[in-house]
Amino acid sequence: MRYVLFVLFSFALLAAILLAVWRDRQRDWVGHQEEYARLVRPAAGTGQAAPAAKGEAAVKGIAQINVPALGVLDRCTTCHLGVTEERAAAWPQPLTAHPEPFLRFHPVESFGCTVCHRGDGLGTSVDGGHGRKASWKYPLLPAAFLEAPCLGCHAQPRVVEAPRAVRGQQLFERLNCLGCHTVSGRELPAEAKTSLDHLPRKTSAAWVRRYLQDPQQVWPAARMPNYRFKEEQLDALVAYLMSEEEPAASAAAGSPLPRPELRAEELAQADAEVGKQLFERSACRTCHDFSGPEPEGLLAPEKIGPPLTALGEKVNAAWLVGYLQDNRREQPSGRMPAYRFSRREALNLASYLLSRAADEKPAARHTSAPPALPSERGGGAVSSEEQLRKRGREIVLSSNCTGCHLLRGLPKGSPGPDLTKFALKGVEELDFGSNELGANRTAESWLFAKIMTPHTFYEDARMPYPNVAMEDTDALATFILSLPHKPPQKYRVPSASDRAPTMLHKGELSAVVERYRCLTCHRIGAQGGDIGPDLTALGSRVTPAWLRRYLAEPQPRNPLSSARMPDFRLTDNEIEVLVAYATSMLRADGLGPHPGKEESTEALIQEGRRLFSRVHPCIACHRVGERGGRVGPDLSSAGARLQPAWVRGMMQTPELLVRHTRMPNLGISDTEAAAMTAYLMSLKTDDAQ
Repeated sequence: MRYVLFVLFSFALLAAILLAVWRDRQRDWVGHQEEYARLVRPAAGTGQAAPAAKGEAAVKGIAQINVPALGVLDRCTTCHLGVTEERAAAWPQPLTAHPEPFLRFHPVESFGCTVCHRGDGLGTSVDGGHGRKASWKYPLLPAAFLEAPCLGCHAQPRVVEAPRAVRGQQLFERLNCLGCHTVSGRELPAEAKTSLDHLPRKTSAAWVRRYLQDPQQVWPAARMPNYRFKEEQLDALVAYLMSEEEPAASAAAGSPLPRPELRAEELAQADAEVGKQLFERSACRTCHDFSGPEPEGLLAPEKIGPPLTALGEKVNAAWLVGYLQDNRREQPSGRMPAYRFSRREALNLASYLLSRAADEKPAARHTSAPPALPSERGGGAVSSEEQLRKRGREIVLSSNCTGCHLLRGLPKGSPGPDLTKFALKGVEELDFGSNELGANRTAESWLFAKIMTPHTFYEDARMPYPNVAMEDTDALATFILSLPHKPPQKYRVPSASDRAPTMLHKGELSAVVERYRCLTCHRIGAQGGDIGPDLTALGSRVTPAWLRRYLAEPQPRNPLSSARMPDFRLTDNEIEVLVAYATSMLRADGLGPHPGKEESTEALIQEGRRLFSRVHPCIACHRVGERGGRVGPDLSSAGARLQPAWVRGMMQTPELLVRHTRMPNLGISDTEAAAMTAYLMSLKTDDAQ
């Protein structure tokens, strides 16, 4: 009997071992490795061996990448065996090669996989490795949000490298998301908050109501989200916003402003044609939508100012003239520069704007009569004005209007949640309400739905509907998913902002920068806008003599953009203040020696011409004389405008000098850069002098 039991036990043990071996052979990675081995075998019938793969002898078994500095322990290459091999470009997943040029700068042995793609690096099955299990918080990122981790190391990636992440970052700033949400290390700029004080001086109650009802109906590009206010809420808001300031509020918001005055004969005597010339010289189209052709340029910046079409419906003429003369009085923290318009110039410009606006008939604004005000509607009792104003004040605070607006000294209202660590939340921490989104129940799908249709999960949700298209929703979600990911310092890519000086807050420089709102269009370090060029390293880029001429008489420089620099009619003293600041403080570190300090021979210049025109594709984007493209700056007068060290730096490391640059890094050698710099420095056309 003992022998029988022994035999049975032996057979059972053997069966268990065979079953274990069989089950091990059924694992996903085993099949993938066998398929990989088949693909790299000698081609059938040729007798020729395929090129040897790096590490091909180790294709059997578990592969592992360990990067302690990043906390990475990945087994992804157990299945993704061809990830680093050019010959695998046409192979099926998961054996195919990784798209380039990403691994050229992020070798898999130094970064691993999950630091960018997420998922569970220790998993060896499809579902396990991709993190599709309840116990794993960070599943594989969908392709739509794959650029989110880029912003962890690259604070300022180039548009061509991470267009969706860059777009999301720009949208987050443009839409004033920080007005409601907090993000560690970020604050809403003061100039982003417009004042609603003294609103009755400017516009009518009917226009305010129409705008609150649907901002995008009045202005399709409006940044203000749609709160979908009910009729009674609109009544209360209009009553509060259009009421005269309370004494206590006036003290907080400043002294009450007198009603603007304008005699009828003043406007009648204004010259609209002269106003048109002033309008064009002041580059108003750069920030405002208006009738007529846009300035030449392949790309038009987003309009950060309100549209000037149908302007007469929004503002009264007296207010407009006063605003053009002194816009700081009405909007102390506004983005618009303070022009030196005289009373006569303001009248001419107002006459032009109002005459053109009278001819405009935008469908969105004339499809129906203006909404009726409470006092004009019948069929029911109307709340007293005092009760309406009180209710309006409550709605202003509960809707957090003061997150983006200055209003009678009111504090910030009820804010939204902190977004700093949203990407660290697991799907079980998110409230899907009654909408479970079926099988697609992920943190990314929740975020997309919350941005696109904020009331998806709860009808009474407080978040308004932002004015974003579907592709922009992807971009905004990509940026939010990037926020908490901050790798060790040695992995972070330096950018122009890292070397930016702090803007001075005292003296003549501060007064000039504040007066003309330079940072509305230009960026210096981490501050400013993206309409005009980044000025972080302006002093290293252009010569002081050229900068003086340009500030005195601005001319279009970038053929790619329709943005234009206004002619502010700067005084000589203001020009000298700006030039001194640029040359002493706005510098780029690390620019090495250049041919400008050596002898530039004719032979060197001719070699540079050959490299520029025939070897490298420079002439495809840059114009020299009558030849070349118009994507990049015209280099016909580079020698009179640019500094040699800057030219050489832009050839070899453009991404370190200009934020979001479109110029590629072509891998130009020191010898080639020296010759091409000598050639460009020899270009000094007469019209550049």
